[in-house]
Amino acid sequence: MSELETRYKKLLEPSDELISEIAELEGDIMILGVGGKMGPALSRLAIQAASRAGVKKKIIGVARFSEPGLQEELNRDGIETIRADLLEDDQLKSLPAVENVLYLAGTIFGTT
Repeated sequence: MSELETRYKKLLEPSDELISEIAELEGDIMILGVGGKMGPALSRLAIQAASRAGVKKKIIGVARFSEPGLQEELNRDGIETIRADLLEDDQLKSLPAVENVLYLAGTIFGTT
C-alpha cells in the first residue's frame, strides 16, 4: 500500500467522538453532491462510524455520478446511491425524506 493510500485510509477512521455522535443521531443521513471531491470520503466515514457505533443507519449519496465507476464503488461500500441532477426540481422533489441532509453540491471553479 502506498503512503498516499495509507494516509487516505487513516482519514476514513472515525474518531471516538464521531462514533458517539452517530450513535446518538436520530435518523438516516443523505449527502447531496456525494460525487464531488469530499463526498465519497465523507460517506465512507459516515458508514464506518455507524458500523462501529453498532447502529443501523442508511447513508444515502445523491449525485449525477459523472465519474465512471464511483456509484458502483459507493454501493459496494454500503452506501445507498441515487442518481439525480440537483438542478432539476422534479428530481430534487423525488428524493426521499431523510432527517439529516448534508449539502456538498457546488460549482466547479477554474474551468472554462
